[in-house]
Amino acid sequence: MGVVGVLVTGALPAVVRAVAPALACGNVVVLVPDPDAPLGALVLAEAGAEAGLPEGVLNVLPAGVLSGDVDAVAVTGPPAFCRDAARLAPGRPFHRRATGGLVQVVHDDAPLDQAVDGIAEALGGDQRVLVAESVADELAELLRELLARLRVGDPLDHNTDLGPLASPQQRDRAVALAAAADDEGARRWTGPAPLPEHGWFLAPTVFTDVAPTMRIAREEIAGPLLPVLTFRTPAEAVATAGAPRAAAVWTDKGSRALWTAQRLRAGVTWVNAVGRWDPAVPAAALADHLVF
Repeated sequence: MGVVGVLVTGALPAVVRAVAPALACGNVVVLVPDPDAPLGALVLAEAGAEAGLPEGVLNVLPAGVLSGDVDAVAVTGPPAFCRDAARLAPGRPFHRRATGGLVQVVHDDAPLDQAVDGIAEALGGDQRVLVAESVADELAELLRELLARLRVGDPLDHNTDLGPLASPQQRDRAVALAAAADDEGARRWTGPAPLPEHGWFLAPTVFTDVAPTMRIAREEIAGPLLPVLTFRTPAEAVATAGAPRAAAVWTDKGSRALWTAQRLRAGVTWVNAVGRWDPAVPAAALADHLVF
């Protein structure tokens, strides 16, 4: 195609997934990374130079704005970000990979202790929990007990469980989203961990009584905010999940796990686990929706 402008939100893994197809197809790339997380893009450029990538093939604009002087545009990010970026490519090929976070589906026969550990492990990312109505109160209580023990602080300290957000703007967006959840009727519980005086920290916060129409259930979440939604039937859970980047299904029944996983429109789905990558799985199967 020639020169491909790549815009991406997220850290290094998202950057690699966004850039690799354009380079593999023989294009020159102008990369505009997430302003809240630009270092991964610079590390990737350094790695490319060390590997022998010709000068000028991969160009990074950490604080730049993509101009219209490109032959194609590729965007990775939440739907609203993709829609805004589409305006940069009138009349040019436009490729988008909309991200949708992580959805964890907890059925009424799930091993709740394990599910709570998996939910806490993913805390701080863009995730939502869908739990069967009959076990929702029990799950919420277990979550509060676990999150109350988390230590918030310096991410370089091995005793820290939860570090800061990437920027003051990111924290402000999280605070605004939490306030919107309050206004829309969600119930808030905030962990008691003391916060450091310096840095963009937020305490882990759980929202229950969340409806699918609320902003916190629809918009990208940055920070340790955890919306918990309930469902009455597995079909309702699948419909509410939408099309997330990844999903986890928690249940003791193999048939229910397969039924749910087959119907979730997720890039990858785990059963009774989160973030476990099997090296035997072909890389193409993990590529999700990479379009070039």
